[in-house]
Amino acid sequence: MTTKPPLILGVSPKAPNLFYNKEKRHQWYLKYRDRMLTNSREYLRDYYQKNREKILNQQRSEKAKELRRLRELKYREKRPERLRVRHLVYDAIRAGQLLKQPCSICNNIDSYAHHEDYNKPLEIIWLCRRHHTDLHIEKRGRRHEISNR
Repeated sequence: MTTKPPLILGVSPKAPNLFYNKEKRHQWYLKYRDRMLTNSREYLRDYYQKNREKILNQQRSEKAKELRRLRELKYREKRPERLRVRHLVYDAIRAGQLLKQPCSICNNIDSYAHHEDYNKPLEIIWLCRRHHTDLHIEKRGRRHEISNR
C-alpha cells in the first residue's frame, strides 16, 4: 500500500513534489512573485476597506500597544549595534553629510540604506525594498548552504 504525500495549501495534488525540492520551490517563487504580490496587495486592500474600524480598534487596544512595546524592547536589546548605525545614518542625512540615493540596481527613488558591515556605518548600498529583500534572501540561502556542508 502506497501512502499519499500530505496536501499543501495552494498546491495542486498533481504536482506536490514542487514544494519538497527547495530549488524548484525557489524557482517557482521567482517566476510567480509579482503575481502573488499583486494578488495579496489587492486582497489586503479590499479586506482593510471592508474591516477598517475593526482593524483600527484592534491596533488601538492596550494589548496591541503593549505587544508592540515589548517587541521593540526585545529588538533593541538584541541588536544595539544596528540601532546605533541607523541613528548615525539618519543624523548624517539630516546634517547633509550623506545624500540619500536611488536604488543602485533599478534607480527607484524610494530606497533604503543597506550595510554590509555595521562596523563601517557610512559605507552604504542604497536599495529599494524589493532588491533589499532579495539580497537578504540570497544571503540567508548562502548561509544555509554553508551550514549544511
